[in-house]
Amino acid sequence: MSELDAKVKRARYRDWYKENKERMSAKRRKQYAESKEYRDQALRRSAEYRRQKLGRVGDGKVEKTWKGRKVICIRVGALAELTDVRPATISKLHRQGIIPESLFEGYRLYTPNQVKMLQQFLPAWAKAKSRHEKQKVANRWTPKLHDRWEN
Repeated sequence: MSELDAKVKRARYRDWYKENKERMSAKRRKQYAESKEYRDQALRRSAEYRRQKLGRVGDGKVEKTWKGRKVICIRVGALAELTDVRPATISKLHRQGIIPESLFEGYRLYTPNQVKMLQQFLPAWAKAKSRHEKQKVANRWTPKLHDRWEN
Protein backbone atom coordinates (compact mmCIF):
# COMPACT_ATOMS: atom_id res chain seq x y z
CA MET A 1 0.00 0.00 0.00
CA SER A 2 1.45 3.34 -1.00
CA GLU A 3 1.67 6.33 1.31
CA LEU A 4 -1.07 8.08 -0.69
CA ASP A 5 -3.40 5.06 -0.32
CA ALA A 6 -2.76 5.01 3.41
CA LYS A 7 -3.60 8.72 3.70
CA VAL A 8 -6.82 8.23 1.74
CA LYS A 9 -7.76 5.27 3.91
CA ARG A 10 -7.13 7.26 7.13
CA ALA A 11 -9.19 10.18 5.77
CA ARG A 12 -12.09 7.86 4.92
CA TYR A 13 -11.96 6.28 8.36
CA ARG A 14 -11.85 9.72 10.00
CA ASP A 15 -14.94 10.78 8.02
CA TRP A 16 -16.75 7.52 8.81
CA TYR A 17 -15.91 7.91 12.50
CA LYS A 18 -17.27 11.47 12.59
CA GLU A 19 -20.54 10.28 11.04
CA ASN A 20 -20.91 7.23 13.32
CA LYS A 21 -19.33 8.39 16.57
CA GLU A 22 -22.57 8.91 18.51
CA ARG A 23 -24.08 5.61 17.36
CA MET A 24 -20.94 3.63 18.24
CA SER A 25 -20.62 5.35 21.64
CA ALA A 26 -24.27 4.59 22.44
CA LYS A 27 -23.73 0.96 21.45
CA ARG A 28 -20.67 0.68 23.74
CA ARG A 29 -22.48 2.38 26.65
CA LYS A 30 -25.42 -0.02 26.28
CA GLN A 31 -23.13 -3.03 26.16
CA TYR A 32 -21.21 -1.75 29.19
CA ALA A 33 -24.45 -1.33 31.17
CA GLU A 34 -25.92 -4.70 30.21
CA SER A 35 -22.94 -7.07 30.11
CA LYS A 36 -20.88 -7.74 33.24
CA GLU A 37 -18.30 -9.59 31.13
CA TYR A 38 -17.90 -6.63 28.74
CA ARG A 39 -17.70 -4.18 31.67
CA ASP A 40 -15.02 -6.26 33.44
CA GLN A 41 -13.04 -6.54 30.21
CA ALA A 42 -13.26 -2.78 29.65
CA LEU A 43 -12.12 -2.04 33.20
CA ARG A 44 -9.19 -4.46 32.88
CA ARG A 45 -8.10 -2.85 29.59
CA SER A 46 -8.40 0.61 31.11
CA ALA A 47 -6.34 -0.33 34.17
CA GLU A 48 -3.68 -1.97 31.99
CA TYR A 49 -3.51 1.12 29.75
CA ARG A 50 -3.03 3.40 32.78
CA ARG A 51 -0.34 1.12 34.20
CA GLN A 52 1.57 1.14 30.92
CA LYS A 53 1.11 4.86 30.36
CA LEU A 54 2.22 5.90 33.83
CA GLY A 55 4.77 3.16 34.49
CA ARG A 56 3.08 2.25 37.78
CA VAL A 57 4.83 -0.14 40.11
CA GLY A 58 2.07 -0.42 42.75
CA ASP A 59 0.95 1.22 46.00
CA GLY A 60 0.64 4.67 44.41
CA LYS A 61 4.21 4.54 43.14
CA VAL A 62 5.32 5.34 39.62
CA GLU A 63 8.70 4.81 37.99
CA LYS A 64 9.92 7.82 35.99
CA THR A 65 13.19 8.91 34.44
CA TRP A 66 14.58 12.22 35.64
CA LYS A 67 18.00 13.64 34.76
CA GLY A 68 18.94 10.32 33.18
CA ARG A 69 18.15 8.09 36.15
CA LYS A 70 15.10 6.09 37.17
CA VAL A 71 13.24 7.47 40.18
CA ILE A 72 10.35 5.88 42.05
CA CYS A 73 7.81 8.65 42.66
CA ILE A 74 4.50 8.66 44.46
CA ARG A 75 1.22 10.05 43.20
CA VAL A 76 -0.72 12.83 44.85
CA GLY A 77 -3.24 10.41 46.41
CA ALA A 78 -0.51 8.42 48.14
CA LEU A 79 1.10 11.66 49.36
CA ALA A 80 -2.28 12.77 50.70
CA GLU A 81 -2.59 9.52 52.68
CA LEU A 82 0.92 9.91 54.10
CA THR A 83 0.29 13.47 55.27
CA ASP A 84 -3.44 13.26 56.20
CA VAL A 85 -4.23 16.08 53.76
CA ARG A 86 -6.79 15.80 50.97
CA PRO A 87 -5.51 15.64 47.35
CA ALA A 88 -7.67 18.68 46.56
CA THR A 89 -5.78 20.66 49.21
CA ILE A 90 -2.44 19.70 47.67
CA SER A 91 -3.73 20.73 44.23
CA LYS A 92 -4.94 24.05 45.66
CA LEU A 93 -1.48 24.69 47.15
CA HIS A 94 0.04 24.01 43.71
CA ARG A 95 -2.33 26.49 42.06
CA GLN A 96 -1.49 29.13 44.68
CA GLY A 97 2.21 28.62 44.02
CA ILE A 98 2.99 27.54 47.58
CA ILE A 99 4.09 24.09 46.40
CA PRO A 100 6.10 24.10 43.13
CA GLU A 101 4.75 22.30 40.08
CA SER A 102 5.70 18.69 39.46
CA LEU A 103 8.95 17.89 37.68
CA PHE A 104 6.97 15.55 35.42
CA GLU A 105 4.72 17.43 33.03
CA GLY A 106 1.06 16.52 33.26
CA TYR A 107 1.31 14.48 36.47
CA ARG A 108 1.40 15.30 40.16
CA LEU A 109 4.25 12.99 41.09
CA TYR A 110 6.71 13.48 43.91
CA THR A 111 10.29 12.25 44.33
CA PRO A 112 11.43 10.85 47.71
CA ASN A 113 13.13 14.16 48.64
CA GLN A 114 9.99 16.13 47.79
CA VAL A 115 7.91 13.72 49.87
CA LYS A 116 10.18 14.29 52.89
CA MET A 117 9.79 18.06 52.58
CA LEU A 118 6.02 17.85 52.09
CA GLN A 119 5.65 15.46 55.05
CA GLN A 120 6.96 18.29 57.21
CA PHE A 121 5.17 21.18 55.50
CA LEU A 122 1.65 19.79 54.90
CA PRO A 123 0.85 18.76 58.50
CA ALA A 124 2.12 22.16 59.74
CA TRP A 125 -0.07 23.90 57.17
CA ALA A 126 -3.09 21.72 58.03
CA LYS A 127 -2.70 22.39 61.79
CA ALA A 128 -2.85 26.14 61.27
CA LYS A 129 -6.40 27.17 62.09
CA SER A 130 -6.80 30.68 60.75
CA ARG A 131 -6.00 32.02 57.32
CA HIS A 132 -3.40 34.27 58.94
CA GLU A 133 -1.64 31.27 60.57
CA LYS A 134 -1.71 29.35 57.28
CA GLN A 135 -0.15 32.34 55.53
CA LYS A 136 2.64 32.47 58.13
CA VAL A 137 3.38 28.76 57.60
CA ALA A 138 3.30 29.24 53.83
CA ASN A 139 5.64 32.26 54.03
CA ARG A 140 8.10 30.27 56.12
CA TRP A 141 8.02 27.14 53.91
CA THR A 142 7.51 28.38 50.34
CA PRO A 143 11.12 29.58 49.80
CA LYS A 144 12.50 26.29 51.19
CA LEU A 145 10.22 24.21 48.97
CA HIS A 146 11.06 26.20 45.85
CA ASP A 147 14.82 26.24 46.53
CA ARG A 148 15.11 22.51 47.21
CA TRP A 149 12.39 21.18 44.88
CA GLU A 150 14.66 19.70 42.22
CA ASN A 151 17.17 18.05 44.58
